[in-house]
Amino acid sequence: MATTAPPTANSKNLRPLAAGTEREAGEDVGARARVVRYLRQRIGDGTLVAGQPLPSGRELSRRLQVNPRTVRSALETLAEEGVIRPSGPRLHVVSASFLDGINGRGAAAPAAAPPTRVPAPAAAPPLLHGTVLVLSINPASPEFAAAAMGSGPVRGAGGGVDPAEIGAFQATRAHGLSLFALHPDRVDGALLDRLRHDPPLGVVISELFAVDLASDLAGRFRERGVPVVVYGDDVRMTAFDRVTSDHEAGAYELTRLLLSRGRRRPTTFWVRHPAPGGDEMGPEGYWLGPRRAGYERAMLEAGLEPLPPVAAPGSPYGVDDREGFDRTVRHFLGYLAPLLVGPARPDALLLDTDGHVPPFASACRLMGLEPQKDVWLVGYDNYWREDPIRRFEPTAPLATVDKRLYEVGREMTNLLVERVRGTGVSAGAPPHLRSVPPETLDLFGIEAPTLPPFVGG
Repeated sequence: MATTAPPTANSKNLRPLAAGTEREAGEDVGARARVVRYLRQRIGDGTLVAGQPLPSGRELSRRLQVNPRTVRSALETLAEEGVIRPSGPRLHVVSASFLDGINGRGAAAPAAAPPTRVPAPAAAPPLLHGTVLVLSINPASPEFAAAAMGSGPVRGAGGGVDPAEIGAFQATRAHGLSLFALHPDRVDGALLDRLRHDPPLGVVISELFAVDLASDLAGRFRERGVPVVVYGDDVRMTAFDRVTSDHEAGAYELTRLLLSRGRRRPTTFWVRHPAPGGDEMGPEGYWLGPRRAGYERAMLEAGLEPLPPVAAPGSPYGVDDREGFDRTVRHFLGYLAPLLVGPARPDALLLDTDGHVPPFASACRLMGLEPQKDVWLVGYDNYWREDPIRRFEPTAPLATVDKRLYEVGREMTNLLVERVRGTGVSAGAPPHLRSVPPETLDLFGIEAPTLPPFVGG
């Protein structure tokens, strides 16, 4: 697997940055180190240059899913090391003196050598011909490399391994094609211009890291005649070939499982995030409509009236420490309490992801209800085993759905190859949508693994 190297001018001599010292009781040191590492990488690969403002603390908190206090502590660590410097209230910029030091510009420049005539280089041979270009935001790691070079399926989301990406990698190798992994931050005008003369076989975007950015990059590749296959079925991506997990089938089977175990009043409870630039809830994820349809179909087939859907805005607090988790619980409690008061309350909640089960379970306890007894909670996405939020509340979902992202990734590469070779999907056919059946996992009676307790406040 080929990868692009960061610019040597900014990274060759970049010294490791210390993680800093703990400043506040209860602070998640691992989360702070993650913020430091993220900014260090952006400075090292040239994404952030001297004098450029860093993203705001609020943006970093949202992007990295950490508490704002943790972000402030990470910025203090980098400022103490001279990597960044304050530039006004709540604003930091990359320190020019730091970059000068690591790049050797602090010393006197040597005398210039006399100019010499250098023959023009020969035209570079095609590099990307027959190569599948995969846009990846996942950092390289031994676990990632081992999985990418393997041949078996990958489940879960731990260890920095994205199953969809691994599936795309392995399918590329199975087709006898070369692979080139590229971070989306490295896609610039110069690269796109080169693709006019040295185009890859096609591009796979196996994760919608940011829908607007992914849509923009996909469009720019397509303008240069490069076929693109993307993950998911967001309305902004319908101009491209797409592969997604069948969310309607997943919710349908999950609801049928609850009904088979005696539940008669299950309903859906979705958490929606604020719209950009505002406090109101933004549009639903593309998956929630199909999931609601699957739930309603199962209820009607059983002769039951579907209960009205329930939605709440996402919590503005991080959950990387106890304080953030407790504030998140109280946030959800305000929307959950009116629903669970009275004899006509739902007897089961289909939550939109496994990570919402622990805070909802804690909210139930605050109401005097026993989670998974008085109210059943089921999740989605099948990452509950390694979810660190269970350090604060160990309750696991009674059932979940594995989207089979490894198979989704393989199908993305297969669809790309079919499009290019004109087999299955002709080169001139309209954008194609392909769905992969998910797997419903019955977790009743399964003992949840214990995670290390949270150390801190």
